[in-house]
Amino acid sequence: MRLGHFVAAAVTVLAVAGSGATRPADDEAIQGTWEVVGISDNGEKAPPEKFKGARMVITKDKLTILADGKTQSTGTYKLTAAARPRQIDLRVEEKHLKGIYDLRGDSLRLCFNENPGGPRPTAFESKKGSENDQLFELTRAKK
Repeated sequence: MRLGHFVAAAVTVLAVAGSGATRPADDEAIQGTWEVVGISDNGEKAPPEKFKGARMVITKDKLTILADGKTQSTGTYKLTAAARPRQIDLRVEEKHLKGIYDLRGDSLRLCFNENPGGPRPTAFESKKGSENDQLFELTRAKK
């Protein structure tokens, strides 16, 4: 392959990969209403009846947790999409919770250290006796 063809091909690949046209920024993509479809805490999966009707409503700058249509708590959040795994910092009721998130289309996973100010989780898992034992699985609510 001639150098000119190689450079043209590389520029095309980089332009398509870096365009972001098919994927909005996480700050925008995370906004919406999310239904809780799974919760694990301290290494144990909660039975579905424990979180039936639980939702998270995420706006540009606020996260609201609802159960049976009633607000349970509200807070603010900040995403760091450049980190790997991606990071989320949540402030709820004067508590600062460090977490990680995985956002793929209409699926969202959140893993938090339940101890305010504790270390940030490094994996999406819930282990018995672990500080990063709260794992939430959500799906975007249908309109």
